[in-house]
Order: sequence, then C-alpha cells, then structure tokens
Amino acid sequence: MKNHVKVYLKHFGYSQGEYIPCENCGGNGVDIHHLKFRSQGGDDHITNLCCLCRDCHFEVHNGTKIKTEDLIEKHYRVLGIEKATIADDEQQ
Repeated sequence: MKNHVKVYLKHFGYSQGEYIPCENCGGNGVDIHHLKFRSQGGDDHITNLCCLCRDCHFEVHNGTKIKTEDLIEKHYRVLGIEKATIADDEQQ
C-alpha cells in the first residue's frame, strides 16, 4: 500500500477495503488524490490528500468539470479546518 493511502486511512480511521465516500460526490471513493501533485512539490500530508471516486478523479485530472480549487475547499471542510489555518501552519 502506498504511503499516501496509509496516511489517509489512518487519519480518518478507515480500514483497507472499507467503504470511503468520495469527497466530491459522495459515491464510492477508490482513489486517494494529491491536491497538489507530487511533481509540483505536493506531499503526503493529510491536507494534500482527498478521496475520490474514479469518475471524479478522472474529471479532476482532465480539468473537465471539477476545479481543484473547489475540491480543496470541500476537503478542508471534511477536515474541519480553515484554509487560513493551513497557511499559518505551513509558515511555521
């Protein structure tokens, strides 16, 4: 199992194979997506990881219907934190 998947499952208390809702549509989440791609300096921190179903994951990568900015806002709501809090933590 990849590290980013382990980080996500551990943070939310999920077990491998358990139903996890897509953070965009609520469907069956199957992919842990990096909000900021690793190739662009993103890491495996929980604030950079969200769970998506295949369709939403495809749409995010193709930029068709889901904007990353909207997905980030939804993810921060799932985490129960504000974007300003993340920026403050990253500066320390």
